[in-house]
Amino acid sequence: MSNRSLVFASRPLLALLGTLASAPPVLSADYAAKVDKVIISNREVEQVLKGNPNLPDDARSRRAITEELVAHELIVQAAKKKKLDQDQEVKEAIATATRQILFTAGADRYLKEHPIGDSQLHEEYDAWAKNFPKEEYRVRHVLLKTQEEAERVSADAKEGKPFADLALQSLDTESARKGGEIGWITPMSAQTVEQLSKLKTGQVSEPLEAVNGWDVVEVLEKRPAHPPEFDQVKTRLQAAMQQEMLRRYVVELQQKSTVEIR
Repeated sequence: MSNRSLVFASRPLLALLGTLASAPPVLSADYAAKVDKVIISNREVEQVLKGNPNLPDDARSRRAITEELVAHELIVQAAKKKKLDQDQEVKEAIATATRQILFTAGADRYLKEHPIGDSQLHEEYDAWAKNFPKEEYRVRHVLLKTQEEAERVSADAKEGKPFADLALQSLDTESARKGGEIGWITPMSAQTVEQLSKLKTGQVSEPLEAVNGWDVVEVLEKRPAHPPEFDQVKTRLQAAMQQEMLRRYVVELQQKSTVEIR
């Protein structure tokens, strides 16, 4: 797994090392290459290919992958000879990487052991669709750091100051260049739905708490909203349900453990 994250992040490495072999490496059914006594397996090459879907699966790509894996192994072996694997910082980095790998493996195993069936997904979709907002809005906004700043901007907009000018101070720099416009949105937050549903076209909201600050929103247009079809949101619903399952799994594990957070 570690090779997959490193390969192709170090393309300049090959340029520095030059061609690693004047003749193609000897490939057998068992391995792609050998560096002293260390085997680089064909499975490692396959993992890199799977991790790089835009890379063509042909002899040239496999040769390039094999050469990079060989280059990595040569440096790893040199590092071990210098006893860098005994360095404290390296040990800590290895421990961190090991925890991350085990976390991913543990979460994946739990989700495989607790699959979400289509009936559960449909039930979740029905509940979600039932609460789907009745309208969607074309809006522009100003995203600010604090509630106080948002209250000031909201007041300025209601007094008639040009919204596009106010948008120049927005933390959302991309929309600020377009006068604050972000196009059509379907708000899911109950607070946002309640506020925007009361506004008429051209009116400005009170400050709305956002994930990364406070929003002031002007409604430009309204139209009826309809929930996407089940197949369009199935993957996202499944991901959200899996996240909730993992959250509950953590709570279950925590109840069986002694946890101290200082």
